[in-house]
Parts: sequence; C-alpha cells; structure tokens
Amino acid sequence: EGSKLIDDLLSDKLDGVWVDKEDRLYRNFNEATIFKYTYFIKKEKKYFVSDSEVDFDDDSNKIVNTMLSLMSDFEKRNINRRTKRGVLSKLKKGGSIGILGYGFKKDKKGEVVIDEKVKKGIIKCFRVFVEKDFETIREWMLYCQNVLGVRKSQQWFYHLYRSKRYNGVKEMNYDGKLYSIKLPKIIKDELYVK
Repeated sequence: EGSKLIDDLLSDKLDGVWVDKEDRLYRNFNEATIFKYTYFIKKEKKYFVSDSEVDFDDDSNKIVNTMLSLMSDFEKRNINRRTKRGVLSKLKKGGSIGILGYGFKKDKKGEVVIDEKVKKGIIKCFRVFVEKDFETIREWMLYCQNVLGVRKSQQWFYHLYRSKRYNGVKEMNYDGKLYSIKLPKIIKDELYVK
C-alpha cells in the first residue's frame, strides 16, 4: 500500500495525503525529511496531520513539523529499546516468547503445559517413525495427518520429528544469541534419541 501511495503521488493521481499521526508514513527522521521533500514540497502536494494541513512555506510550521518528526523517531526508538529489554529479560529467566508449537498451550496461570488432547498422537507419530512402520516418508506423513487430525505441509511434519520442543527444549535465536527454554517433555529421552 505504501508503494501504491508513492506511485499515486508521483503520477498525480493524488493531490495530497492525510495521516492520523506524524509517524505513519516513514520509519525515522531522515526518511521523514526525504519523504516530505520528494513527495510533498517538490511535487507541491498537500499534507495533513490529524486535523490540520502542514504549510511547508511557513517557518513556524516547519519547526513544529520537524519537532514532531524528531519526537516520533525518538518514541519509536524508545519503544524498540523497551521491547528488546523485555524480551531479553524474559529469555534470560527461561520464559517462552512467540509461538509455543503444536502440542503445547498455556494454562490459566500463564505456565506452559502439554496439550493432553494431542500428546498421545505426537508420541504415536514418533514411535511409528522410529519403528519404520511405513514404506515412504509420505506414508508416515499421511498416517500422522490422520492420527493428529491436521492437514499440514511436508515441512511441518519434518519439523515434528526433528524439533527439540517435544523433548523439552525450545531453542530461540534472538539478537544474535541462542536461548534454550525448558518445556515439559512430550517425548521421553529414550524415544527421542532413537
């Protein structure tokens, strides 16, 4: 949609743009300056923020608009820092973030627990794979689809039997570092090693 907006501005399909907040069209202060010059000042298009038009010829308006752009950039950076700090804190404490994966859920306290409805099916799929009770990988996948009651891609099934999650470890790469998060074991060590 952003590319379409730029195309429409350049091809003169639009006379201007209205945004709810100053930071809705760009990611940082430098981008804001280039964006405003290229698509509004140079092309003589109108630019509205909230309920008022930005007059790029008015010096006081330029100052206010520049300050709003700087403040938006500053706030975005603060949000990113706080989010990163929160994620790192949770990971260092062994907490899980993101998708838990098939077979797990959170209880009322927010603790990760095994989804007992699918546990037996996952164990069956692992056992059948280890015991080689199938002619082809495709047959194993079809068997697992029926046992688990899911229609998933081949990649999903490869991940099913390769994932350490079912043996109690969720690995997550964040900010260039690998974190290991403990999960309850669905597949016991002996079966998982096989």
